[in-house]
Amino acid sequence: LGDALRRLAALAPREAAAVATLADALRLSNAERARLLACVKPAPADLPPALYRDGQESARDRVLLDGAADLDAALAAIDAWRRPQFPLGGEDVLALGVDAGPRVGALLAMLESWWIEGGFRATREACLGELARRVRPA
Repeated sequence: LGDALRRLAALAPREAAAVATLADALRLSNAERARLLACVKPAPADLPPALYRDGQESARDRVLLDGAADLDAALAAIDAWRRPQFPLGGEDVLALGVDAGPRVGALLAMLESWWIEGGFRATREACLGELARRVRPA
């Protein structure tokens, strides 16, 4: 538990509301507050999606605080992980005739979740096909 914020998380209650109150009382920065709140979550059961969504530091915090069964293996997996690049962008949605606006972001968020749930394996072409299917349902 090498750093001060992780030590604080080890002592803090495991309830989000109580941790938010503590962060406010200590006048933590937004980044420190977010990290402390992330420590309240249980250690990820499926590591790659958690790493992608929350980052390596947050995953490391949660694994250390929850005392993973094989701590060395979990930490090695976190350190070895490299964040994959989501293959689509807003221009891909616009190219299908979707008007600029909130729907573009909503479609990208849905596709990114689909891509993550598939283990990051879908290629750009597969993502474009799924996007087209969602834009123009059969």
